[in-house]
Amino acid sequence: MQVEQRNVDVVTIAGTRPEIIKLSELVQLLASSQQYNHMLLYTGQHYSDNMKSVFFDELRIKPDYDLRCDTSDVGMLKESMVKFLSKMKPPMFLSTATPTQPLPVRLPPRRSARQLCISRQAYAALT
Repeated sequence: MQVEQRNVDVVTIAGTRPEIIKLSELVQLLASSQQYNHMLLYTGQHYSDNMKSVFFDELRIKPDYDLRCDTSDVGMLKESMVKFLSKMKPPMFLSTATPTQPLPVRLPPRRSARQLCISRQAYAALT
């Protein structure tokens, strides 16, 4: 996996259409922010244009990096996300996971990042 090393404050992770939809406004907000250097990571679970590009185009967001996992296999997704996050070393990453359903990513202790779970209530408080 070739990952261009960038100084990134926050990585937002999306892999499914519902996640893309839920996170789209927040991604636009962070992308336009001068306070944070933001990156949108797409896991590539949906490899068909009908399953991804249409949503990105209509919601006017674009992933900065596509893992191109082409699978919904949690083990493969986890491995790809851990590799990416370990190389980028962002201090924070966002997901739509909840405290009871966390994103299945555990980074090695020296490379850990804080996971911020975005719920509908938390997002409403931000906007």
